[in-house]
Amino acid sequence: MEKFYFLVFEKNMSIRGAAKELKIPPGTAQTWYTKGQKSIESGEDLYLRKPGSGRPVGRPLTINSEQKEYLVKLIDQKPGIVLDEMMEGLTSQFTNLNISRSSLYKYVTTHC
Repeated sequence: MEKFYFLVFEKNMSIRGAAKELKIPPGTAQTWYTKGQKSIESGEDLYLRKPGSGRPVGRPLTINSEQKEYLVKLIDQKPGIVLDEMMEGLTSQFTNLNISRSSLYKYVTTHC
């Protein structure tokens, strides 16, 4: 992208010529040129990502606070507990809980 802007803005090469030299589709080059023009007009840095909507990424947690307390007690009672034993304990205590091993692993490593 930087090389494209160098060719177009510094060397005064045409958009199609720069696209051909860089071996990118002309439509992509035109889009890059338009974005470059807009960033120059607005004074913002082209290479910085725009901030997101602030919404969390991924699915919401499936484990509630009661289940988390049970899991923490289970780990405190048996510090060497393995993931399969945690799954058994959780699913036997909370019959309506539906969670995969990978989800439980991610939860335990980030929240417990």
